[in-house]
Amino acid sequence: MADETDEVEPREVELPSGALATAQVIAFAQGLWAFVLRPHASPTLIQADTAAAQSANPVSESERNESFLANFSNIIRVPLRELRELITRVPAAGELNEQQSRLIGQVVRLNSELTMLVNDLLALGQIRLQASEHRVPLRLDLLIEAAVGTQYAEFGRRGQHVHTEIDAGLPRVFGSEEGLGRAISGLIDNAIKYSPPGAQIHVSAHRVAGDLVVRIGDNGPGLRPEELAQVFDPFYRAESTERLGISGRGLGLTIAKAVIEQHDGKIWAEGAPGQGCAFSFRLPAAEGSPG
Repeated sequence: MADETDEVEPREVELPSGALATAQVIAFAQGLWAFVLRPHASPTLIQADTAAAQSANPVSESERNESFLANFSNIIRVPLRELRELITRVPAAGELNEQQSRLIGQVVRLNSELTMLVNDLLALGQIRLQASEHRVPLRLDLLIEAAVGTQYAEFGRRGQHVHTEIDAGLPRVFGSEEGLGRAISGLIDNAIKYSPPGAQIHVSAHRVAGDLVVRIGDNGPGLRPEELAQVFDPFYRAESTERLGISGRGLGLTIAKAVIEQHDGKIWAEGAPGQGCAFSFRLPAAEGSPG
């Protein structure tokens, strides 16, 4: 049974502070293991022990997170890359029949999707670690033009059209070119996927008081109120996503939200069933910035 477990006899161990704890390994089915540590000490003593360990080897939370991301990247990306390389060698082993070719194609697709998912997860973690000192004055109009330009082939393939409305002389914003570019591209990609062939996608950028507001609207199926409240959650996929067979990993909007909030901005979604959806974000203009 999948829920069967095998508990190894617990043992008493000594913590760095000298306090005692009970350590036990629990073996679950399918090769899964859990390590359980039950300290005998009081919560106060546990906190003191943790503080002592941290002072002996001071590492910031940011450094720990960066180290985890680096290790995670190596652990996951290497076998994915090796699997992809092995797949490319399969035809050299002999001619494949139709069923074998189809199965290999599915493996290639799944490998690609998993690789993109890992890249998205790493990007999300890196965005949340970005420090403000890496920001530079940026022109949002140029970032929007670049993001739209990279999608021209997809617009053409789907027979879609993009209409841009960008105020002249917009002030700059302080930010990460890579991060903001990724957020804008993600929102445009989302509009493309959810809009039907031949639809028009609207992209606008205006100055409102001391802020810049960017809006990207689609002609898709729209969202119900309860979906609007969850649309930025990691891995969330609206009902229409499954119904229309729209591919995706459920992280594009989460990444966009993380980027905008990291830049002291705000992002929100508007829409209704059958009326399309619009995603807007607001960023503070750089003080004293020329247009």
